[in-house]
Amino acid sequence: MSSERIFSPIAATTFDLDIDPDKNLTDFASEAYLLRGLYLDAEVRSLVGQIEQSNAYLTEINKLITEANRIIYQGDNFSATTWASSESTEASEPIQKITLDNGYGLSFYEGGTFQITDKNNNNLVFADGTLIPTDKDNNSFAGIPLQGNATVILDDGTKITLQVSSVNVVTDVFISRGNQGMSINSVNVNPTVTGPDLNGVDINNGVEDGDILVENGGVHSLLNAGNDIINFDISSGVLTDEQKHFINNQLDIDIDLSAPLTAEIWENLKPELILARDNLTGSNQLQTVQLQSALTRYNQNYDAMSNSHNKIYTLLKDILANFK
Repeated sequence: MSSERIFSPIAATTFDLDIDPDKNLTDFASEAYLLRGLYLDAEVRSLVGQIEQSNAYLTEINKLITEANRIIYQGDNFSATTWASSESTEASEPIQKITLDNGYGLSFYEGGTFQITDKNNNNLVFADGTLIPTDKDNNSFAGIPLQGNATVILDDGTKITLQVSSVNVVTDVFISRGNQGMSINSVNVNPTVTGPDLNGVDINNGVEDGDILVENGGVHSLLNAGNDIINFDISSGVLTDEQKHFINNQLDIDIDLSAPLTAEIWENLKPELILARDNLTGSNQLQTVQLQSALTRYNQNYDAMSNSHNKIYTLLKDILANFK
């Protein structure tokens, strides 16, 4: 026995004016695009908020790492200077060459150009009002224009403050680490070295830091730590309740901060802070990519809405033209 299926034609879908007689096809299309735009707008705002929070966290972490370096490496006063300087009149040699601890050094050339070098031969070159990070393979990265004073804080706690004139020219460089200090004056004319002496505290207190740039695995890699590095009391190492909460809860670092922070505690805290900074930097880069993607979709949505309106307008115009 066979069965025969009988198909009935489905009635064509029609525009039901009872839905909303005051709306036409353009209104419905616009609503759909606008609703999608609201979702995309919320996504963009959320990502911007996450990036802003990550940047705020990175600033605080960099301040704490800088303080860790200061306490770890500058806790003891030097009984004698450990730095050295040399002068040269050879055209191919720097006018002044400074040798610091732990493989760091500075070289000053004619015309106001100078560079900071680390033990791995990475460089931070100042030229034409800009700091240019350059790695050991001579690859250059995005420059950092100097709008005012700037301080580079090396991994060993050495502070190198660049005093900048109103025309973005570095006129003087001040170096300090603990009670050891040195100054290089008239950098843009004829670099003259004073020191090294055991006057680092006075040098450090005598010049405004400006924007603070923290070394991150080489002088060719710097992170901005704002312009207000907090100097905690070395003897007590006291942190505020907000800073303790930030470390233990926001960063989820399990270190007892109830007692005064000794140099040993800072040594244990520093690698945890660096790990948190690296994780945040990675997350920040991913969030930036996601934000770029969301902004692209956001713009595409409104472009599509505009194109849809144009097509509907053209269609209606053609229909009206046919009635003439």
